[in-house]
Amino acid sequence: MHTHRSSSRGFTLPELLVAIAVLVVLIALAGWLLHPKSYAAERRNAQRWLALAELVQAVNQYQADTGSLPAGVGTQPRLIGTAVSASTIDLCDDLVPKYIPDVPFDQSVGAETVADPSIQAESCKTTGVAYNTGFSISLSKQKLLTVAAPAAELGQEITLTRQY
Repeated sequence: MHTHRSSSRGFTLPELLVAIAVLVVLIALAGWLLHPKSYAAERRNAQRWLALAELVQAVNQYQADTGSLPAGVGTQPRLIGTAVSASTIDLCDDLVPKYIPDVPFDQSVGAETVADPSIQAESCKTTGVAYNTGFSISLSKQKLLTVAAPAAELGQEITLTRQY
């Protein structure tokens, strides 16, 4: 007796589902191995370096024009922002807009806050705007100006120093 056996070509539904599941696992594993979060942190750290360079350049130009550093820069690191305490220094009046268009901000911790929502903050000089850059500044006894980003990520220490 001769039985007819169907020989179909192609994949069965269970085989396709297993292949898709394997592909999904491989894609998820590749995404996990590439660490996209660290790339974002590296990008934020690069932006911090640029912001510190901008601040150091502005302070340097201010010093070249006036012969001194902005008032309040001392041996203890002070956060750059609206001066609300002894640990904060407001560089806005000294640097903006002559040396920089606005003070740069650390995107992770810096912020501008507006007391009145109807006010559009164009810079730190806008009336009613308080700001915190997330950066600090200090001058050592050896006359080394240091601008730092305390919120640096990935274990990096981001500081720029200039001798005066």
